[in-house]
Amino acid sequence: MSITIASIGLATSQGSAAEILSGAAPTPPQAVPWPLPPRAQCRICHPARGVAHDLAGPDRWGALARAALHECLPCPRVGTPLVVASCN
Repeated sequence: MSITIASIGLATSQGSAAEILSGAAPTPPQAVPWPLPPRAQCRICHPARGVAHDLAGPDRWGALARAALHECLPCPRVGTPLVVASCN
């Protein structure tokens, strides 16, 4: 199998690649909008633009992945490979 990277999509707390390149103002830090476990060390975040604040866990990751995929392939075909990476 031969794999070629055709495009890259980005979904971050500061927006998509297009938003960042256009000079959109950075999102200021806010209190984490979802319930935290008692031992959580960080209680602030930069909520991801365009992702519902009430999404957490796999649903949040799925929404971020779909946003990134939509940026690079507005009409992805079923079975399109997707690589997800995080700096966390």
